[in-house]
Amino acid sequence: MSALAIVGSIALVGCRSSMSDTQKPSSSTSESSLSAEKTSALEDTATARSQATDNASQNLLYGRWEVLTFVTPEGEQVDLTELPARQRADLAWELTEDGRIRIGDLEGTFQVEGNTIYATNPESGNITAFEFTVSETELSIVRIDEGGGMLTLVRSDS
Repeated sequence: MSALAIVGSIALVGCRSSMSDTQKPSSSTSESSLSAEKTSALEDTATARSQATDNASQNLLYGRWEVLTFVTPEGEQVDLTELPARQRADLAWELTEDGRIRIGDLEGTFQVEGNTIYATNPESGNITAFEFTVSETELSIVRIDEGGGMLTLVRSDS
């Protein structure tokens, strides 16, 4: 797989144009007040834990990331460390605390919801969704509307 094909599969030029809100189902009116209070307290605790996890994950995203591997939707693993320096630079990601995202020479903005990055291309206004997992040293990205393929990046020292 060529580096250009990989760039095409992860770049900010995606065609997703809107984000849908998920709604929680409303509770039954026959539910007792005590039960509703317990349910609400449990939901608040779960939400607080989720937000703490989300914030921790989001904070780990910030910084510069260099490519390591790409696994195609068919399962073929491509070692991207063997690419020429310029092609590796075209695939590098940088995410900043002020909501800016840079992939190679492409720049845009991003928001994080749970384990999803929503990257906006400022020229087209298109929004591309990426599922991610992140640790101190590795970032794995899957572009949601591309049917798979996972890009793994490692934190850059610079």
